[in-house]
Formats: sequence, C-alpha cells, structure tokens
Amino acid sequence: MSLPAEVRAVVSSYLELAPGLPATERNLAAMLKRIEEFGNYRILHATATVAASTVIINIGGTKKRPVLVLDVFEARVRGDLGPSPVTVFRSAQPVTTQGLLTGMVEVKDALARLSRGLCERCALEQPPLKRLKATGMPSCIDCAISSAFGL
Repeated sequence: MSLPAEVRAVVSSYLELAPGLPATERNLAAMLKRIEEFGNYRILHATATVAASTVIINIGGTKKRPVLVLDVFEARVRGDLGPSPVTVFRSAQPVTTQGLLTGMVEVKDALARLSRGLCERCALEQPPLKRLKATGMPSCIDCAISSAFGL
C-alpha cells in the first residue's frame, strides 16, 4: 500500500542525510551530479594510524541502463599497500536521486553492521570469507540459516 502524496511530502520533509542536511530532491540531485562528474567517487577517512572503511561510488551498467554501484570495503589504514581490499557490501541502484538515497541508506546500514564485526564462522572457512553479521544476529545470514538447521 502506498501513502498519499501529501503524507509522503510531510514524511520526506523530516528525512535528513546528516544533521542539518535534509534529503531534499535538490540536495540529492546536486550530490548525484557531483558523483556523475567524477565517475569513480571515493570516500575515505582513514589515517596512517586509524583504519576506516572506504566507500566507492561508480556509475556502471550500459548507456541505456546505467547503474549506481556503491561498494563498502573492509577497514584499512591510509597507505596500506597489502592485498587489494575486500568488498564487504555492494548496492546497485538506478542512477536517480531516489536510487542514491536508497543506496545511502543501505551503505549506512552496512557500515553499522561492519562496526559489529565480520562473521567469525565464515572467517574459519578455507579460504576465509568476509561477510557482514546480519542485523540482530551473531553471524551472517547464511550462517544463521545453517545454525537454525543444526548444521
């Protein structure tokens, strides 16, 4: 069931991307334009001593069906020249302001889950897997399902 347009307008007026940054169509359009200009937009706040996750936003797909791809990579320190970082979450959305908003919400959720750590059971696999713990669960969703069956 969808909400009437008047109700959607009131609810959306309360949405904020960050404190003081409303999720208006104008703000989202400006952000999307900047991302499209770069083509490969990186968000990295790590330092040489403090590790942080990286978010990379790309425009992929085809000219007829472009896709906004938001990737979250495992935390690393700036300047780490080790193996390529592992993608721990990916969101693919249409290249629209609504797609950008949806991707942002999904990435924020992934970053919150990443702060809870990766699934320990998957880390024991050979080769080790890096999967996010599911919200409200002690493991990733696949391990939670396996555990529910006693496996």
